[in-house]
Amino acid sequence: MGVHGQPETSETPERKPRFKVKGHPEFAKRLKELRDSRRNEDKRLASLVDEAIATLEECLTAGDQVPRDRWPRIDLYRGIPNLFRYKLDRRHRLTYSVIKEGSEPPFAWIIEEMDHTEYNRRFGYD
Repeated sequence: MGVHGQPETSETPERKPRFKVKGHPEFAKRLKELRDSRRNEDKRLASLVDEAIATLEECLTAGDQVPRDRWPRIDLYRGIPNLFRYKLDRRHRLTYSVIKEGSEPPFAWIIEEMDHTEYNRRFGYD
């Protein structure tokens, strides 16, 4: 019996994500490196990325939209319809786009993870 004689509740069943989250091959490689690392900082960062992915599976627009005039002029960002920044913590950012292909539901396309200094440099904030 639970608190105050109430019956115990069962675990909430795992919910199916509302949206798919995919990633650029370079991002997938980076995430694997973080997960496989022995460094605590890397494991913590991988955990933050996993939390961000779980959030994006529920809400594609959880990040902040980046104004088009701030988009980096590099190949990774060419041809995307929109760009969002997701703040992982004080020092790290994740960039992604929401993509809609044909009649398929939209999905988040994670472009890259970077530290705040690199983000500022790449997006012209420094």
